[in-house]
Amino acid sequence: MKLGNVVIVLGKRLVNNQLSAEGISRVEALAAKILEMPMENTALVFCGGKTQGQSISEADAMYAYFQTLNTSLAKPFPTSQILLENRSLNTFENMRNAAKVLCESGLFPLPSQATVEVILLSNAYHLERILEIQTLMDEQGLLRVIKSQCA
Repeated sequence: MKLGNVVIVLGKRLVNNQLSAEGISRVEALAAKILEMPMENTALVFCGGKTQGQSISEADAMYAYFQTLNTSLAKPFPTSQILLENRSLNTFENMRNAAKVLCESGLFPLPSQATVEVILLSNAYHLERILEIQTLMDEQGLLRVIKSQCA
């Protein structure tokens, strides 16, 4: 089965191995968003590595919290379509490593075969910064990283 949509949940630094309010808000926004999406055609990627002083990765912490929300849904999101990118330490690495995980997963067609809709999930200030970098420095833009990793 090849999927056509992916939601990439960008990492947020943990505090004492726990999600911050921003990290929690990202996961809760995801739980609300997937109710509007065709789950059978969508994958999720949780991003974020293990930062200094933490014993769990950002991706693992977000995934664990998502699973508590997911089990209460009338139709839980399929765990076989959830990917973890738990090595990145910044937004650039989130994008690069998420693209690599997606390409290696086998869940998506090769870039030349179909278009995949990508939704970035983060907080407003973070997404605004990503779009500003993309607009001002397209050659260094983070959105280009996703495409180039799978080419």
